[in-house]
Amino acid sequence: MSLKNTARIPLRLAAFLGIPLGLLAACANVPRASSPQGLHAFDPQEVLSDSQVEINYTLGHNVPRRMLIEAKDREILASTFVDHRKLAEERIESPRYPEFLQKASDFIAKMTRVPASEGPGCRTPFTITVRVKASIQKLQGCRMSEDGGLSRLVKEGEFLLYSKK
Repeated sequence: MSLKNTARIPLRLAAFLGIPLGLLAACANVPRASSPQGLHAFDPQEVLSDSQVEINYTLGHNVPRRMLIEAKDREILASTFVDHRKLAEERIESPRYPEFLQKASDFIAKMTRVPASEGPGCRTPFTITVRVKASIQKLQGCRMSEDGGLSRLVKEGEFLLYSKK
């Protein structure tokens, strides 16, 4: 099977399973971002003085999850919520936070360049917000369309939260 034919497999599978193509189209594209910025390198001192990364997503049977990592005056606080209940909150002393914030910002910039199409068929929506001082980047999308990037960001954020130093 050539690489050219492998792109047709998901469509054939969807047709076989009886999934409407409109539903696939709604989840196959990332909706528009609120601030389409290019890749921006943040100053680590600004990041540590006043910044925030917030990731909201739905997992499983419509269970909302939220991760919030914010820095204020060189103090970093990370929290995670499941179904609107705080699961964990820790102060972290990690030199990896500015790198994590940069990865979240790069993810938003990368996904912003993908053509957007909003649709009601997305069952696993997500929102990522990155704020450094007054600069805000925000992306809303569907987890089926982001190629695993959101999962990697969540894992890295959890690593910051649960790792000691």
